[in-house]
Amino acid sequence: MGKGTAIEWADDTFSPWLGCSRVGPECDHCYAAISTPVRVWKVQWGPHVPRRIQSPDYWRKPLRWNRQALAHGAQELVFCASESDVFEDRRDLDLPRAWLWPLIEATPGLVWALLTKRPAKALRLVPPAWLTAWPRHVWVGTSVGCRASLAQIDHLRAIPAPVRFLSCEPLLEALPALDLSGIHWVIAGGESGPHFRPPRIEWVRDLRDQVKAAGLPFFFKQWGGRTPKAGGKVLDGCEWCEVPLA
Repeated sequence: MGKGTAIEWADDTFSPWLGCSRVGPECDHCYAAISTPVRVWKVQWGPHVPRRIQSPDYWRKPLRWNRQALAHGAQELVFCASESDVFEDRRDLDLPRAWLWPLIEATPGLVWALLTKRPAKALRLVPPAWLTAWPRHVWVGTSVGCRASLAQIDHLRAIPAPVRFLSCEPLLEALPALDLSGIHWVIAGGESGPHFRPPRIEWVRDLRDQVKAAGLPFFFKQWGGRTPKAGGKVLDGCEWCEVPLA
């Protein structure tokens, strides 16, 4: 089974639709807004423009990944909505969301990592049955790259997912005294692109130390730069590539 994405912490990415709206400082230079599929299909970003639903062939990909994963006896980690947000609360997305939930349920060979900037919306938009029996192969995370976003962690803690994770990427400032109760994994990284805002090493080091003191896995994705790989990902002489057990 080959790796189908350049995102180091995932095996594949799946975006059921293209397009989103910026909601915080982390979104200012959103990589997804200028990604190749978004540019090819001329998808616009913003609250009052349509989202582009992916093709039926695209929607069948997870079924193939699931068969491969089951045949190999190892779950694949799928980053869901890398170029959108599953929990963007729009009525035009209710139908594709209604397609997404049974697709997720039908693919237990995959671990679905739903990363959202809107965790407060999650419990209203998932199937009601998930509130009492959340699928064990569905993780949920939220973006926390600055102190203004810390309130999102409380909303994330309310979601009964087996793994709740933070994506501190792009890390825009220090996050001291972070409350990691009810959190199971932390990803961090610097911003990439022509307008990247570089993180300071003391921010990353302090975040790592907090995560390790809490006994959690820590994944440092990149320092960032004009290209994602420009600055490498070595922190204090080693790479931090820890992922929770599926």
